[in-house]
Amino acid sequence: MNRAVLAGLLALASPLILWPIEQVFRAPYLIEEGFKWWLMRMVVQQEQEEGQRLLAWVFLVGLGIVMSETMFYLMNMNMLGSLSSLGGRLVLTSGMHFLTLGLIYKGVRAGGQRLKQSLSGAVLIHLLFNAWVGVR
Repeated sequence: MNRAVLAGLLALASPLILWPIEQVFRAPYLIEEGFKWWLMRMVVQQEQEEGQRLLAWVFLVGLGIVMSETMFYLMNMNMLGSLSSLGGRLVLTSGMHFLTLGLIYKGVRAGGQRLKQSLSGAVLIHLLFNAWVGVR
């Protein structure tokens, strides 16, 4: 199976995959950014095999993460407080996830020190975002 397609499918299932892990290890910013790294590794490996950039797949992976997380929030209304906060939460969370995914993608493509910097930056952004919106 094409790695980019697999990454997209895994992104759609991310809350189902990550939620049990996040219940044991209370560091969603580390777990989610590590998962994004794994997905972007798959996309970049597919890029290398095909010899072309697959930016559409990077976007689709990000969209899958955002959509699945939004559905997860809807299923767990106690996390949101009320349905009225869903729109704002969706906009803010989408921006954060696309930003960190882009950072990680650039880091995976560059490798080495740049990968370490991008992963550290993504984790820090996610940690600060969670603190700002009150996620524990």
